[in-house]
Amino acid sequence: MKILNIALASAIIATSYNAAATTYQFIPGNDAPGTKLCVEAVSGDLRGYREKIKEYHLKDKTVANKLECNGENIANFAARYDAMNTAVYINKYRKNRVSITDLAALNAKKKDLKDTVIITIN
Repeated sequence: MKILNIALASAIIATSYNAAATTYQFIPGNDAPGTKLCVEAVSGDLRGYREKIKEYHLKDKTVANKLECNGENIANFAARYDAMNTAVYINKYRKNRVSITDLAALNAKKKDLKDTVIITIN
């Protein structure tokens, strides 16, 4: 678990200088609670994410292990869009899974100044 936290911290440092390069606009694809959780996860607002979990009377462990955003685990999804605080928090509740973020793909994706991401749950 410590290795995972170190890896995520390294990813934060490595990508922090590029964080301002791309501005994402997240649009929920529907009004499902899971979709709203996905939007909160990628917004980078850990407090808001935790409040949504409580609002929907869910457990962090259940969300971390069952919820997929756009076909990807919620922790990986948050990490993909530079919401590293939320990703690290969610990863604490995942069971026996390792999250790997492809930094080269992230940097290649950040070439545009603004991307729109429509979020849905599976």
